[in-house]
Amino acid sequence: MRVSTSTNQHYSFADDQGKPHSAEESIRELARAGFAVLDFNFDAFSVNKLWLNDPDWEDRVRRVKDYSDSLGIEWSQSHAFFYGWDGDRCGSHERGRELIRRSIVGAGILGCGTITVHPFQVTDGVWYSHRLSLENNLVEMRRYGEWAGEAGLKVAIENMIEYHDKPRRYCSSSEELIELVEALGDDSLYGITLDTGHANITGINQAEAIKAMGKRLVALHVNDNRGLKDDHLAPFYGTIDWPAVMGALKAIDYRGDFTFEIHKHTDCLPAGLHENLFKFTRDLGEYLVGLAN
Repeated sequence: MRVSTSTNQHYSFADDQGKPHSAEESIRELARAGFAVLDFNFDAFSVNKLWLNDPDWEDRVRRVKDYSDSLGIEWSQSHAFFYGWDGDRCGSHERGRELIRRSIVGAGILGCGTITVHPFQVTDGVWYSHRLSLENNLVEMRRYGEWAGEAGLKVAIENMIEYHDKPRRYCSSSEELIELVEALGDDSLYGITLDTGHANITGINQAEAIKAMGKRLVALHVNDNRGLKDDHLAPFYGTIDWPAVMGALKAIDYRGDFTFEIHKHTDCLPAGLHENLFKFTRDLGEYLVGLAN
């Protein structure tokens, strides 16, 4: 298990002109901190008319690939654009689907092994419908699978957050997530991404969930919180039982990378402290991975 982090740990920060950092700047800073394996977050370049919307988006991805190759960076994971089927964040279902397609193609250009996508919940007009959610997600995920197969990727479906004072969200439970992946019926093309922060808010027993996922678990979004908000903090800054999580990963012989998604842990700090915190993140990851070895 290798220690990795998402590029959004850096480029969620603004530069001196108030603009997001470029992908190349983020890669450079994380490589300087000792990371050799990264997760490319396409969502961060999808909103607010950023470059995944531009005609030359594929050229932009190729430039990122060339730059990361020059630094010896490997891309093991990626995160697609995400939206609600009502078109939030992108205006329409069709536009959201296109940005996911571009994310998948871009991940293939980078040479990522997996791309994380979000499932959707569907109602019957009034209430959450498990049946309609499963049926509609099977259709959509098979479309993603076709694109991913062409790009040489595996689709990793992420567990969602279910806040207990808000409507149901499909695949917040490990049972629904496993059911969806099993129904898709192709272990070579589909797997699961476990977001530890999402699971903590939902209140599931993560060790038991990891063991139930077994070989279906192919990617991690490692982050912590206090069970109330999606804080994306570093491990041990929230309430997750990390020794239990690491023990469960060891029990299933997890073969993916240990990938942080902790942008909110660092975006409150002055720029001069970021480099030290990136290095601390890597040290923290090595400690936790050591618990599973």
